[in-house]
Amino acid sequence: MKLKIKHFIAPLLISAAVIPLSACSQDKTVTGEMHYNNYGTEYGIKVNVEVQGDRIKKVTVADSDYKDASDAMGDWNPQVWNDGLDGLLASYRGRYVSDVLAKKVETNAKGEPLTTNDAGFNDFGDDYIITGATMGSGRLLIAVQNALKKL
Repeated sequence: MKLKIKHFIAPLLISAAVIPLSACSQDKTVTGEMHYNNYGTEYGIKVNVEVQGDRIKKVTVADSDYKDASDAMGDWNPQVWNDGLDGLLASYRGRYVSDVLAKKVETNAKGEPLTTNDAGFNDFGDDYIITGATMGSGRLLIAVQNALKKL
């Protein structure tokens, strides 16, 4: 009889030890957004951030009514943002949550992220910026940070 109990208890103990370990690696998805109004247009972005442990697994853009890029004007072309977005989203993959939260995006009084041409611009890292679409990149980073703050 003792032999049968040993064979029954040992697998239970092993299973009990495995359950907490698998719970720690569960994926969690949080939503964040960043937006502001400028001349009657609501600029911004909403994101879903999937996190596993202390690392970002995936960032995706969620549906929203916000405008994520300005219309073409002067030398600005919104295609720069559109063409670079997938690569920018991919650059968050594998990043530590704490590292992303430590980034600083400076904004003006309206809440707009500063561009590289603005006084007070803080370079928050080439991996987090689409060259030529700094404001959109800043909006994205702030939205991701707002999501991560919910963890």
